[in-house]
Amino acid sequence: MLASEVKHKIYNNKGKCTTLDSMNCGLYTCEAGQCNTSCTGAGQCVAFSMCTAGKCI
Repeated sequence: MLASEVKHKIYNNKGKCTTLDSMNCGLYTCEAGQCNTSCTGAGQCVAFSMCTAGKCI
């Protein structure tokens, strides 16, 4: 799944929903307004995903 920018309500993984232009980062979380594209730990993956060999699965 590729990360892409979309406009809709989205949960920001910090307990809030936003109606602003949001980033849908697929299985990755976002930091500083940009999607992570690799990971070193589960904190860089969305809930119920895990980091394996630098990829969220």
